[in-house]
Amino acid sequence: RAGAVFEAQDVANIVNAFVSAGRADKALFQELAEVTMLLPPFEFSPQAIANILNAFARAGMLSQALCEFMSLAALALDPQAYTAQHVANIANAFAKADVEDRVLLEYLSSTALRLPPHAFSLQAVANILGAFAHFGVKDQPLYNYLSYVIQEDV
Repeated sequence: RAGAVFEAQDVANIVNAFVSAGRADKALFQELAEVTMLLPPFEFSPQAIANILNAFARAGMLSQALCEFMSLAALALDPQAYTAQHVANIANAFAKADVEDRVLLEYLSSTALRLPPHAFSLQAVANILGAFAHFGVKDQPLYNYLSYVIQEDV
């Protein structure tokens, strides 16, 4: 039934609007999380995943169950659908919520390594590095690549 009324981007937009308005109602957000988890994972774009995760994280209401569901949705997507900003936002949201998902982090790392250096903003590099450091991930190939990206930008 949720899919008949809501799409993934609808949830992202609603949650972000409530957070921006300073109205993070716990009961409403729990309901929106449940609606989100009723949607088919293939309906999510990387942008919707990033927006939903970050809005719930900003509100301090990102649950383990929602993180696990969003991780499955993220893992189901073609890596070519991702931008550097998507990788950064998703990794950063998991770090904000302090929910470690090594499988997702490995996927995000391999996705980032496929992107051209010019695809990264300095903020995206910082957010990716910060999220991986938050979890103590020692991903030398990713760190080397992001160092190269920064050097290309200087």
